[in-house]
Amino acid sequence: MADKDAVQREITFYSAFHVNPDGKRALEMLAETFDKDQLLADTPETTYYNLGRRAVVRYIQSMLRAAGKHE
Repeated sequence: MADKDAVQREITFYSAFHVNPDGKRALEMLAETFDKDQLLADTPETTYYNLGRRAVVRYIQSMLRAAGKHE
């Protein structure tokens, strides 16, 4: 389990996505590119790859929610 200070540092770090309009747009672009509804692919490996890409965006969004900066 991560210690609370480390988690708070991550939350603060990811909050940078909402410090300026460029950061907000960067997160929007990541979501548009990697958080697709269609995750199933022709092979299990590609499906897992798609899930991993989406998981990164979702993790950043969860850090922003924890900071109160994302809906």
